[in-house]
Amino acid sequence: MRLKEIQRILSNISFDDVGLKYEYNPNGPDVIKNINKFKWFLSVIKPISIYDDEISKLNQSEIYQTAQDFLELNSSKAREISNISRYLVNSASSLK
Repeated sequence: MRLKEIQRILSNISFDDVGLKYEYNPNGPDVIKNINKFKWFLSVIKPISIYDDEISKLNQSEIYQTAQDFLELNSSKAREISNISRYLVNSASSLK
């Protein structure tokens, strides 16, 4: 895919508010928020093949097993999902 095509796909995204919000909780499960906007973001970047592996991992994760905008997870799983989210948002925003 050409860079101009990628930039066209990314042009309507406000990168300030599409990433997942991760909250560490030392006394229980960690919380991931902003899931609905992040799922929208994933649907927009799906045609960009360089993100296929990350999107595939997220499609199999707990964020696609809920309709809520937040999710409680154990720390390692929450961090893994959060790290993938951060990578996708940062990478895509750098291509815009």
